[in-house]
Amino acid sequence: MEGSTGPTGPTGATGATGGTGATGATGATGPIGLQGLAGARGATGATGPTGLQGSAGERGATGATGPTGPAGSPGEAGQSVSFRVGEVQTGEPGSFASVVNKGSERDIVLDFIIPKGEPGLGTAPEVLAASDAPSQPGVRDRPLIFHGNTLISGDVISHRTDSSEIALSMPGIYLAHFTCTAIAAAGAPIPAVLSLNLQLNGAAVSGGTVRHTFLASNEYATISFSVPFLVASAPAALRIVPGQNQFIFSDMTLTVIRLGYADDKS
Repeated sequence: MEGSTGPTGPTGATGATGGTGATGATGATGPIGLQGLAGARGATGATGPTGLQGSAGERGATGATGPTGPAGSPGEAGQSVSFRVGEVQTGEPGSFASVVNKGSERDIVLDFIIPKGEPGLGTAPEVLAASDAPSQPGVRDRPLIFHGNTLISGDVISHRTDSSEIALSMPGIYLAHFTCTAIAAAGAPIPAVLSLNLQLNGAAVSGGTVRHTFLASNEYATISFSVPFLVASAPAALRIVPGQNQFIFSDMTLTVIRLGYADDKS
């Protein structure tokens, strides 16, 4: 029969450390640790190639208008214009009438070629030249006045001295040639635009308007035009009418020629 276990004896001295055992299997990955401090900035890399150009942006708003530049210096004073009728020749029946200035821009000398009538008519050419040498101020929509006549041939075209109206007593085709010297009156705003109109019975004649822009208050200008027109019924009245105030006119001449009857087929 076995007896009971006796008390544990005292711990003996620690034995010598045994050799390292084999490495055990890797344990599961632990949680991510806190982020460390940023490292020092590295050196700048080489510049990359240029990219493609972008599309154009929308056009910006127009800028404010700049200030008006200084006025130019006044031009030289113009010269007066003289006018006279040169030769008046008779052309062949059916030919065209013509008016030619054989003078200069300042000394106007007009030669006329007027077709003669068909054989058997025996009529003189119908021509009238009205003139006005003294200067006169122009008033808007008020006809200019011609103080005298330098040439009258026939009785179809007439003009009463010191009046504005050229009277036409027969239908037909006519030719009007006008010339004058004009200047902007003192105090007129510069630049100043002048227009003159040839009017038949109060209506503007097509092609009978001339314009000029004055760039200085003492600028002289030669104004002229030639235009054919139809008078469908008579009597009729022809006038020269300015379109603005503040202009002065001188050396005016209006020459009117009756060329003949209108062609019924035209």
